[in-house]
Amino acid sequence: MVRKATANRYNIPLRLVLTEENWRDFLPLTWMRPLWELRLGAMTLRERAEAFWGARASPLPARDWLGLAREAPDGEIILSRSDFLPLEPAPELGPGAALFSHEGEPIAVRTSAPASSEGLFALARGARERVEIKAMVVGRFWNLVHMNPTALSIDMENAEPVARGDVDARAVLLGRVSVEDGARIYPGVVVDGEEGPVFIGRGSILMPNAFVGGPAYIGENCLIKAGARIYGGTTLGPVCKIGGEVSETIIQGFSNKQHEGFLGHAYLGEWVNLGAGTEVSDLKNTYGTIRAWLDGEMADTGLMFLGPTIGDHSKTGINTTITTGAVIGVFANLVGSGISPKFVPSFSWGYPDFSEYRLEEAIEVARRVMARRGVEMTPVYENTIRKVFELTRPERTA
Repeated sequence: MVRKATANRYNIPLRLVLTEENWRDFLPLTWMRPLWELRLGAMTLRERAEAFWGARASPLPARDWLGLAREAPDGEIILSRSDFLPLEPAPELGPGAALFSHEGEPIAVRTSAPASSEGLFALARGARERVEIKAMVVGRFWNLVHMNPTALSIDMENAEPVARGDVDARAVLLGRVSVEDGARIYPGVVVDGEEGPVFIGRGSILMPNAFVGGPAYIGENCLIKAGARIYGGTTLGPVCKIGGEVSETIIQGFSNKQHEGFLGHAYLGEWVNLGAGTEVSDLKNTYGTIRAWLDGEMADTGLMFLGPTIGDHSKTGINTTITTGAVIGVFANLVGSGISPKFVPSFSWGYPDFSEYRLEEAIEVARRVMARRGVEMTPVYENTIRKVFELTRPERTA
């Protein structure tokens, strides 16, 4: 159901190279992964870029601490960003041409490999030819959740209703619902695909009386608990446990929100755990636009609805209340009373008075948590944690 990349359409050999020059605009979600691995709709940003260009991508990471191979491109290449949602097919670009969205945002440039060191944005500004297409550029982390309903509808527009999994006769499937092999849907479940398609991945379980409304994407081996309500615009990566009420939210994967409580217009990284009774706000009492922490300063998002953005390995204690548009770093632990601040530094513990989360303890807990899901912490991943701990130290000392 997820569109795969096809053969390269160009008459001469061209390589697709993805760049992440603007990765800091997606913090804290990009501390532990490259920008192109973030989810939007039913795909990662990388998968969508590959499908758009019809070619497999050679990543060009901007950071060495992620342990990614930095492939040196040669010859002519398409140097492309990944944080965009195309609304029409890719055009062919002539040598030196740049692709822009209809709103004037640079998307890609066809260039020679040595010139690519100048960066996409600089090359696009000086391009000899400018080509425009209808496309939505993400640009900032908060736009991911607001573009998600549109992305889901586009990604699954050709999905056929099919129930390959074990669907109980007392469950109700409405409209366009795809249930993969190995998934199980218990009695009393309602999956409503009439307002948008719903995809339920292999090995996922929907317990009795759960509700899922479309458009929605539930990845592999997720557990949707009894009585859970998942509303349209929601993407769940693999191995998530979800209870309570979730709306227009993206969860990268391997994260838990098992208990009652509302989660809306939010983005959660991996290995996040929300304690029982955790509640979030995604709307100000004034109905005004929401300000959010963006790489060291507060910025006006221009949005009326925005819930929390939570980095990898962060956790909340029971009955935690998270304020509108809060940004919570990686390896943060919210254990306290009252309403959370707008920004919670990475590797911090408690609130309203924070202390630093000891690095060795953070690593050991993460190792234990990952092992429970059959994932081994690699030396590269551990080194990434150590590097991010040092890089985020200014957040905790400011």
